[in-house]
Amino acid sequence: MIEKLKTKWRSLSRPAQASLAIACCRFFEMGISVLLTPVFTRLMQTEEYGNFTVIFSWLEIIAVFSTMNLAGSPFQQALVKYDKRKGELAASVAGLGTLSSICVFIVYLLLRKWLTPVLRFDAVIFACIIILSWSCLMFDIWVALQNNEYKYKVKICITLFVSIAEPILGIAAIRLIPSHMGHARFYSVVLIKTLVYGGFFVYFLNRGNFYNRELWRYFIGLSLPLIPHYLTGIVLNQSDRVMIKNLVGSSEAGIYGLGHSIAWMLCMVTGAVIYSLKPWIFKRLKENDQQRIGKTVYGMLILVALAGLGLISVAPEALYIFAPKEFHSASFVIAPLTASIYFMFMYELFCCFEFYYEKTKIITSVSLFAGVLNILLNYFLIRSFGWIAAGFTTLFCHMLLALIHYIISERITHKKISKKTFSVPVLLSISASFIILSVLMMTLYEHVLIRYAIILICLIVLILKRKLIKDSFNLPSP
Repeated sequence: MIEKLKTKWRSLSRPAQASLAIACCRFFEMGISVLLTPVFTRLMQTEEYGNFTVIFSWLEIIAVFSTMNLAGSPFQQALVKYDKRKGELAASVAGLGTLSSICVFIVYLLLRKWLTPVLRFDAVIFACIIILSWSCLMFDIWVALQNNEYKYKVKICITLFVSIAEPILGIAAIRLIPSHMGHARFYSVVLIKTLVYGGFFVYFLNRGNFYNRELWRYFIGLSLPLIPHYLTGIVLNQSDRVMIKNLVGSSEAGIYGLGHSIAWMLCMVTGAVIYSLKPWIFKRLKENDQQRIGKTVYGMLILVALAGLGLISVAPEALYIFAPKEFHSASFVIAPLTASIYFMFMYELFCCFEFYYEKTKIITSVSLFAGVLNILLNYFLIRSFGWIAAGFTTLFCHMLLALIHYIISERITHKKISKKTFSVPVLLSISASFIILSVLMMTLYEHVLIRYAIILICLIVLILKRKLIKDSFNLPSP
């Protein structure tokens, strides 16, 4: 058995090996995070857990400005465009990211009097946020270099080490500083990632000059227009916890944060699928083979919908495992947040068309609209209906994004090749079935026997139809 697996592994191309290895590493990394969630929810009070999750929400928002996501698409494109200058590119991005991080911290110090009441934490926490985001940028730059050359072994070792060391240090920090558990947990993350990831800054010192006027202008020109897009994505996924804390309280933010974490387990599926599907979609677009894209996407949507339904179906039991009874009201937001990930996955697939045909300004405009709408809906609906409303506003905005990006992608492909890629009835039938079954499972949360009887019937059907389902999920050959 082991020899057979080794033979199959050796038969894969280097890109395929890298993709599969990184996907498995992602599953392991998120798996550790999920398994240790019950430990931290039992060690920390709901208010302290809420403080910890809110700090991380602000971290993602602040990092958009301090790092400009320089290690993302702009840097990855440059590695292809200027493949003979990889070391110089990496050093320039590291230098630019360091400067932007310093500038953001200086702006904070100048506006500290006005920002502190909004952020609700002091300069020490803000400084740690800047240090952590900068360290992660250094690591992401190095990872992009490794991915460009299909190297993955060292990356996996580092990721696994951090994934294991981070919670161990976190538990120790909580025990040492019981009066500020949320902050202690955050400091432990900052310490381990700065020590491991920040070290790559030294690695870039020998790769080239940190300042290159030509490259800095190139990266700023690519990165700045995409900031609203990146920021909006974070707003859709993170701002709800910040607003719940400000409008309701830290305890409710912690409960919502746990529900968000459980729902986000579906990202283990969507992330792995997106990672392998995007390059294949780009190849099909290059060959004007839209028909195969549609058929494959339908199968992937069904896969994600089934995984989401499975998660929604066992949400109450998952909460009993992951947290004490104070957190169990989170079951009311797991279903809408899980459904949000399904629609997020859908619009990310549609965005492939916009990225391929270089319509990035459209992506930013649509994302900005959805982000503003999400904040407005959260502000009014959380005040009127309570913190649970945040889950449904997130779902609505992701559904709207999926609809808008579908319309845009179809218009783009119609102009380019006068063909439609997707069938509206098929997309609607998959999505509507998913929503109806999700609502059904929510209504049956109090009826355990009926709910598990339905789950059992569905499992039997899946087993009986496994060959048909497997054929639907298999990606066609390149």
